[in-house]
Formats: sequence, C-alpha cells, structure tokens
Amino acid sequence: LLVLPAFLIASALGASIAVAAILGWFYSLALGRMSRGLRNLGAYGLRYSAQVYGYLFLLTARYPHSAPPA
Repeated sequence: LLVLPAFLIASALGASIAVAAILGWFYSLALGRMSRGLRNLGAYGLRYSAQVYGYLFLLTARYPHSAPPA
C-alpha cells in the first residue's frame, strides 16, 4: 500500500525515459553527442525506478528517495 505513490511517480518517469531516449537518439544522430539534460533525465528515471522496484519486491526497507542528487 505504501508503494503506490512511489509507483505512480515511477510510471510517469518511465514515460519520460522513453521520451528522453527517442529525443536523445535524434539529438545524437544530428550532433554526434547526447544532451546532458536528456542524459540526466534518463539516469534519474532509471535510478528512481530501481529504488521503487527494490522497495516493492521487499529487497530493501528504505523508501524511494525522489530528491535530485546533491
């Protein structure tokens, strides 16, 4: 029950990962490198999703941390 809010955020971030991947591919195709913002968005989404699934499958007792890295 406690994982539902975090799971909703992770699913929204999953959509942003897909958008970042598609836009990043076109950006990389045109310029030969990926935008730092798109790369960071994808990495943030993957990191948060891993934390949520770890909490969901009872691998850790730590609730997913959604703040950006310091």
